[in-house]
Amino acid sequence: MSKMPCTVRARTLRSIGVLVLAAIMVRVSASAWLPAIGRWLAMPATEMHRTDAIVVHGGSVPRRRYGIELYRRGLAPELWLTGYASGQAYTTKLMVEDAGIPQRAFRFLVTTSTWSDGQQIAAAIRARKLHSVLIVTDWWHSRRALCAT
Repeated sequence: MSKMPCTVRARTLRSIGVLVLAAIMVRVSASAWLPAIGRWLAMPATEMHRTDAIVVHGGSVPRRRYGIELYRRGLAPELWLTGYASGQAYTTKLMVEDAGIPQRAFRFLVTTSTWSDGQQIAAAIRARKLHSVLIVTDWWHSRRALCAT
């Protein structure tokens, strides 16, 4: 077995050391820059008022629960949820039924991504000639959801 020349070994160790030091610095300083990125990603919540429908972006059980809670508060006569047809539609339907939401007040929009969420939501709003909807999503997803809707 041949030995690595000293300069190659030294450069390799130095590179590893720099990477480890950089990783430590990123981790230690995260509390300084992560909140700034979070503020940039998040869209500020507006005051909630009665709307024509509550639209919940799929993919998250807490989002669905919050949408159901808003519906129960009387903020809209309809609750729409987006998501995949397989699996998510069934579990969402059970969740909505267990919450006592009437079938006539519930719509499931079959979508595959944030982009298709936006397309389906916009098409449904136009078709129903709605004036306002309340979008439910996570803070880190809010800017992307707004851009797609």
